[in-house]
Amino acid sequence: MTVKISSFAARASLILFCSISAVALADGMPFEQPKPQQNLTPIDQSLAAPPAAATAAAPAPAPVPTPSPLPPPLPESRVVEVQPGTSFFGLSVGMFDPITHGNKSTAFNAEWQPGLKIMGNLQPLFGAMATTKGALLGYGGVGVPYNITDHVFLMPSIALGYYRNGSDYDLGRKIVGRVGSELAYQFDDKSRLGLNFDVLTNGSSLQGRDRTEMVLLTYTLPLNLPPPSSNAPPAIQAPMAKPAEPTTTVKPLPSELP
Repeated sequence: MTVKISSFAARASLILFCSISAVALADGMPFEQPKPQQNLTPIDQSLAAPPAAATAAAPAPAPVPTPSPLPPPLPESRVVEVQPGTSFFGLSVGMFDPITHGNKSTAFNAEWQPGLKIMGNLQPLFGAMATTKGALLGYGGVGVPYNITDHVFLMPSIALGYYRNGSDYDLGRKIVGRVGSELAYQFDDKSRLGLNFDVLTNGSSLQGRDRTEMVLLTYTLPLNLPPPSSNAPPAIQAPMAKPAEPTTTVKPLPSELP
């Protein structure tokens, strides 16, 4: 009897030990075996795979270009001044032959100085003189204008002309020379008031019989005419075209594209 109880207790102990060991080994192990993967179609695979677009980060928006700064505004128009050569016209009145021979008469003179220079310095001049005793002189020559100060003007000149004496002193020749100078006060508008002293000579000698003189009060005013050899127009206004404003094209963002 005792032997049977002992054998039963041993068997019960063995069964209990096996049960505990089986429970300990089964803890953490899957209850079901993984099923072998079946053959999937491409559609099933695309549905099973997580969408890449969902996990990918959204693209950054394209930078908007910054427009370049505009240049400063220009005036609507700009006056372009065309400076023609300034011509001068002078009128004179004075005395003919007041010193050398004393055969005095009143002289009148008109002179035109065209608005051009020869060799950069020489001023051409053309004129005519008449006296109350019938003397006539037409001449052409050159002068050298010089501004001593802003208002003191000096112009020595030399000319050659045709002379008819009338009742005035006879120089013995028709072709005579005129040598003289103008000393004048020049106003702000370039007009002048001064004295002209000129000597007429036949060129034979420096003696009194071969020369006479004129002393004239002269007023000369500018004409502002273009020179004869120039076709330049008077002062004009040349409008300046506005520069085209730069245009900036802004590209649409990817989210705005259709």
